[in-house]
Amino acid sequence: VLAESHVVDGRRLEILPPRLTDLSATTKIFVGRLEPTVPMDNIRQHFAQFGDVQDVYMPMPHKGFCFVTYADNAAALRALGHGEAVGEDGMGGAQGGSR
Repeated sequence: VLAESHVVDGRRLEILPPRLTDLSATTKIFVGRLEPTVPMDNIRQHFAQFGDVQDVYMPMPHKGFCFVTYADNAAALRALGHGEAVGEDGMGGAQGGSR
C-alpha cells in the first residue's frame, strides 16, 4: 500500500500509514500534499471511484490537505489500498482517519 500512489491533477499523493490501529470502522481518509489549485471537484471525482463520497473537507485558506469521508468502511479501505493517476500535473497523501 505504501508503494502505491494517487495522482490528482498531475500531483502525486503519497499513501501514508493510518494512525488508527483498527481500520475496521474508519470511513474518513486524510489526503495531503495537495496543490492549492486542485479543484475540490477533481478530488471528489478521483476518490469516488472507490465508493460513495459523503464529504470532501478542505480547510480554507487552503493548507495543502483535505479529508475525504465515505459512506462505508469498505470504500475507505479501497482508497487507501489503491493508486491510480488522474489529471495532468504533480504530488499529495491518503491516510485513514477517525469516524
